[in-house]
Amino acid sequence: MKILLKQMKKTLILGICTLLLNACGKDKNNAEPEPAKPVITGQVVVHLHTYWDDVEIDLYGAEVQSANTSRKVNFGLSQFYLTNFEVVKADGSIYKVKDTLLLKKENASYIIGNVPIGNYKSINFEVGIDSLSNLKTNPVGTILNEPNMWLDKTSATSGYAGFVFEGKIDTTADVSSEANVSFNYKLSSSGTLAKVKMPEKAFSVTDKTPNYVHLIADYQGFFNGIDLSNINNLTLVEKNAKSTDLGKKLLLNIPKMFKYEQ
Repeated sequence: MKILLKQMKKTLILGICTLLLNACGKDKNNAEPEPAKPVITGQVVVHLHTYWDDVEIDLYGAEVQSANTSRKVNFGLSQFYLTNFEVVKADGSIYKVKDTLLLKKENASYIIGNVPIGNYKSINFEVGIDSLSNLKTNPVGTILNEPNMWLDKTSATSGYAGFVFEGKIDTTADVSSEANVSFNYKLSSSGTLAKVKMPEKAFSVTDKTPNYVHLIADYQGFFNGIDLSNINNLTLVEKNAKSTDLGKKLLLNIPKMFKYEQ
């Protein structure tokens, strides 16, 4: 009887130890993962200024003159869409800002979205409209509901322009005239028009206040290498700007327009 009780006791102890060991192993192998720490973000705002060389354009319809080239111009309308923003971290990695489509009009500030706080060294973006937005046929209630940005101002069904620039300019080779010759550009494509990769300039993003990046769009760069004395170069309203020689040149010039404000 005593021997039987000893055996039962021994078996019970071994069973308890086995259960404890299994429980310990289970806890170790199947422990709940620690919850991910929330990513702290800060709002990034691009303040975009319109320039003609060294002259800031604050008012449409006023003739201005470049101090460097002396060429005169009169801005009638200058608008474009911005999308696909990226911020480049100090270590070179890239954070993509999703679902942002902005319409640049006058000198103003534009919220591009929230990004993780930290140190950054550059910003990239695309000029024009993304391919999905380009497919929309009813712009009501969206940022596409802007007749000035339609290829035909009477209907959005004609297509959307990603970049519009209208006005008058001195087209003489020796820049000796007034801004009296009209120009009109409405550039469109099935996707965005141009990728802009800004040079390095350090900035930080905190979660305390809006974090500003100050940029300049210098429209003199848009005409780089364009023969303005040729009247055929002064108008381009094109649904596929990439299909024409003039359109290709102008699209290559768009990234040259952008620089940081000093």
